[in-house]
Amino acid sequence: MEKMQNFMEKYFVPLAGSFPLTMAGSMVLLINYVFLDPTGFIASLLHLDKLIPNLASYQKVLASVINGTTNILALIIAFLVAYELGKNMKGDAVLCGITSLSVYFILYPAAKNFVGKAGTGLSTTYFGAQGLFVAIIFGLITAELLTRLGRNDKLRIKMPEMVPPAVSQSFNLLIPIMIVLAVMAILNFIFSKVTTDGIQVIIYSTIQAPLTSLGSSMGTIICELSLCCSAWFCLGRTFPNQLGFNQRCLW
Repeated sequence: MEKMQNFMEKYFVPLAGSFPLTMAGSMVLLINYVFLDPTGFIASLLHLDKLIPNLASYQKVLASVINGTTNILALIIAFLVAYELGKNMKGDAVLCGITSLSVYFILYPAAKNFVGKAGTGLSTTYFGAQGLFVAIIFGLITAELLTRLGRNDKLRIKMPEMVPPAVSQSFNLLIPIMIVLAVMAILNFIFSKVTTDGIQVIIYSTIQAPLTSLGSSMGTIICELSLCCSAWFCLGRTFPNQLGFNQRCLW
């Protein structure tokens, strides 16, 4: 039971931490497209388009919520996974999270030229769900490397005692952070030789896309729902207070 608890705390709590934000965004969007869409069932049933002129214009007000929730899910997870693992390993959780976010963008597809316009920019394709696997995998790797390297006294830059602890801790991890960033930059260079979009495309096409396509069959959906319910049951048993469950209702 203790091993399972440690496993759940290490790998699943960060995902549960992002759940309220994504759920809130989903509920706002649900309300937006159910009640404010002039062609929706509720709006048609209640004739809201007649009661509220320019109903479609009001719908645009909440449409941007998706940009601040599900469309940046990978960025949130990249930070949270490293943050929680760093905290679990008694390291600097905040620096683990920040470094993981930096690593995510190191491994991100390079900026491309705008079509028909001057300048370059990053695609937002992998900010959301398509970048989740990279965010989780390299969030864990970053926190592991940074925490373990940070425990090596030879890699620490010791500051005078009068320096504030927060600043001193940052300098203690300066060399480990540089090593982690350099390693990830080398990995990105290697993966970019395989495909121009790097590791994001490789992981998405080999792991995430095939798993997504499995959802088209009824058997797979039933298995996914069963696994999801089992995971929530285990989370509820392991972290009832954090998730707001009553322990007695799980028996």
